[in-house]
Amino acid sequence: MRYSIDGRKRVFDFIDAGGSKAEASRRFQVSRTIIYHWLAAPDPIDLRETGSPKTETP
Repeated sequence: MRYSIDGRKRVFDFIDAGGSKAEASRRFQVSRTIIYHWLAAPDPIDLRETGSPKTETP
């Protein structure tokens, strides 16, 4: 599932304002795994994929 840029921004704004990742997950119906993935990304707003990071095979 893809999430809108606006939806991601709402999640980030909530967390930046002091909300927990668990509460953001419940409130915005986004898994905590996805939230952690977004936060670990170099540019979380411009993610092309929202699933698990893909590993390259040699």
